Amino acid sequence: NEKKHLPPHILNVFVPLVDLTPEVGPTEFVPTSHIQGNYWDPGTKPMTINAGVGQCILFDYRIKHRGLGNKSGTKRPVIYITYAKKDFKDVKNFSKKRYKKLPKLE
Repeated sequence: NEKKHLPPHILNVFVPLVDLTPEVGPTEFVPTSHIQGNYWDPGTKPMTINAGVGQCILFDYRIKHRGLGNKSGTKRPVIYITYAKKDFKDVKNFSKKRYKKLPKLE
């Protein structure tokens, strides 16, 4: 199982509108999980980024990530921007089947 680092086809940008502290629940990332063959590597330790208001977090779309629990009792607004290569469609994470109950946009 050869591990390959392919060029990114999508870039995510997070811009927190509040400080992302351990209490608010920052995003957890698994370094190198975007490399083919590394996604389920149990030896890779997750990491978090405690970014301040307005500090951008840029990362490869393929990297394993998740938002940790918000224990603060306050909201955790984040601007989430995704840049993709022309004509790319993510039918796994954003399929019509998964979001079929959303209202039509006017």
